[in-house]
Amino acid sequence: EVVDLGKVDEIRKGELMVVNAGTSTTLGTIIEAKKGKAKLRLKKPVCVDRGSRITLSRRSKTRWCLIGHGVVE
Repeated sequence: EVVDLGKVDEIRKGELMVVNAGTSTTLGTIIEAKKGKAKLRLKKPVCVDRGSRITLSRRSKTRWCLIGHGVVE
């Protein structure tokens, strides 16, 4: 069943996210969020190159929902 959740809210400081980078998955906390950019503190380190693509998922009720993607700077 596909449910339309509508518009995605802005990322907020202190918010918990699931980060997928390559084959690694870890939790991260947003420590800084600006328009189009965010800094995260990861629970466990991941090894990626600059320019690698990542995805971010946010907790929505009982599930993690993909909310966006980005590039490592």
